[in-house]
Amino acid sequence: MKMKINANAKINLTLDVCGKRDDGYHDVSMVMQEISFCDELEVNINDTGKITLNCNEETLGKPENTLTFRASKLFFDASQIKGGCDITLTQNIPMCAGLGAGSADAAAVLNSLNTLYGNPFTQTKLCELGKTLGADVPFCIVGGCMLAEGIGEILTPIENNMKKWVALIKPDIDISTVEAYQMMDSKDYPHPDNKAAIEALKNDDIEAFSKVALNCFDFVTSKIHPEIEAIKKYFYEKGCSFSMMSGSGPTVFALFDSFDDAKKAFDEYSGSFSGGGVGKFI
Repeated sequence: MKMKINANAKINLTLDVCGKRDDGYHDVSMVMQEISFCDELEVNINDTGKITLNCNEETLGKPENTLTFRASKLFFDASQIKGGCDITLTQNIPMCAGLGAGSADAAAVLNSLNTLYGNPFTQTKLCELGKTLGADVPFCIVGGCMLAEGIGEILTPIENNMKKWVALIKPDIDISTVEAYQMMDSKDYPHPDNKAAIEALKNDDIEAFSKVALNCFDFVTSKIHPEIEAIKKYFYEKGCSFSMMSGSGPTVFALFDSFDDAKKAFDEYSGSFSGGGVGKFI
């Protein structure tokens, strides 16, 4: 049996870093939104006990080191099912971009294997397993629009009545998430008003949302990488209603009312970039 599944990217509509924990992680409070821009996976189960992973991107590295492969192994180890699978991954989401590419792929594998093997795990249990792979994996398993707290694994559904198209551009730079958090520890920065942002999403009020939504990482990364502010400026010139960096960066997203406007903004960008595309809120 086999299954085709989309591994949808995420964007952070807000992101607040609340402080460093005793275990070295950071507490966060952020509004996360699933979008239709995605990787594509085909998962074919077998009885050989082996896991294989083929990908269109050579930059993925050794298969056994990827979250996709590790998620497969985790499923079989936790379920004690004596099976295997062959995975084909078509990668469209840029890696290390603040869009949750690896987490989305891992979540897609866990969801598909669980379905193919008759749902041995509840969604809650899948999220518990996914958390051991990465803080964003539980959100990618559930999807939709969520307030994510703790290290990102405590999820509360949000009623988001905005119907937006999203243009995404990843500038040709790399940002280390670890280094980004370290920079945050030594600086003061403004914080988003998540409560007001959530209310604005519920009311489909982009003007109110734009006044209170922000990403704390913007205040350290944009100073080091002016390309981020340049892309936001470009998107506003193209008529977007809101633009911000996602996650710890460096991808910048912009919200538009129509696919045509979002696609035009992406297609006409002439600066240097290493990935991106167009999707919509799910």
